[in-house]
Amino acid sequence: MIKRFSLFCLIAVLSTVMFFVISCLADPAFSQPSFGLGFIVGSNVYYADGQPVTMDATPFISGGHALVPVCYLANALGAQTAWDEAAQTITVTELGTTILLTIGSTSLAVNGQTQTMDVAPTISNGHTYVPACYIAEALGYNVSWDSSNQAVIIATSKPGAAGQVLGLLNAMKNPVFADSKQVLTVTSQYPSSQQATVNAYEKINGRWTLVYANMRSLIGQNGMVNDAERRQDTNTTPSGIYDIVFAFGWAANPGTKLPYRLADNNSYWDENSGSPTYNRWVESNPGGDNEQLKNQPLYKYAMVRIFRRKLITISGRN
Repeated sequence: MIKRFSLFCLIAVLSTVMFFVISCLADPAFSQPSFGLGFIVGSNVYYADGQPVTMDATPFISGGHALVPVCYLANALGAQTAWDEAAQTITVTELGTTILLTIGSTSLAVNGQTQTMDVAPTISNGHTYVPACYIAEALGYNVSWDSSNQAVIIATSKPGAAGQVLGLLNAMKNPVFADSKQVLTVTSQYPSSQQATVNAYEKINGRWTLVYANMRSLIGQNGMVNDAERRQDTNTTPSGIYDIVFAFGWAANPGTKLPYRLADNNSYWDENSGSPTYNRWVESNPGGDNEQLKNQPLYKYAMVRIFRRKLITISGRN
């Protein structure tokens, strides 16, 4: 069976220079991240354990510090916030720690102990922004600045945590993506899970930008396996990095820039491992193990990625 993903809303806008990245990566526990967070200046997307979360606000730099929307920061760190309109104060509480900030003031109180910040909280476009480093450090997190991504990184003390915060966003700095313009990532919470999440990125002004976020999809019934270990008839999806070669569907071309093939009653996918057309589209019934493409509801719009087209010998069998 061909492994397809629920990407119907994307197919009309995807270009030909494109990759799939398929991996098992834990979904963010938004209320209590296991590794940490990455807030990118100028982006309405932050990353929790490598997974993107869309905001209706955008971090910015003020006084040499990254200011982030306090509601998203606190929620992602498992903290609660309270706003006092009359006093113009924000209270952040989490596991016995209480932080008090005042709009326009550089004074910060942590459990009653006063500190002085370099920059004051402010209100912009209906959101309260606070300097991320002071809040996160008061809650026991390590804070660093990632100049290449223009991101403030908030991570636990776990070894390697800071390097994993932006996850696949950092992975896409790999030279294999140098000539790519668009990337789809498919991640699952557990290797055995059939549920996956698709995110679409586009390179804009040399920077990977999230354009479609957190689209739910289905992968192999038995989840993901390493590319080299994947075997036919195991109902699994191989993990790795793959080119997208063409799009197809039983409906008319929706306007994709990818080469598009219209499936009809003679369109099949050859799944016979000993066949010279194994793992390819054929225009007649190959017999044996195959899949007819037109009569599959999921294949109204679909894309084909290169996986394994050559015959390989395993224990004397093709």
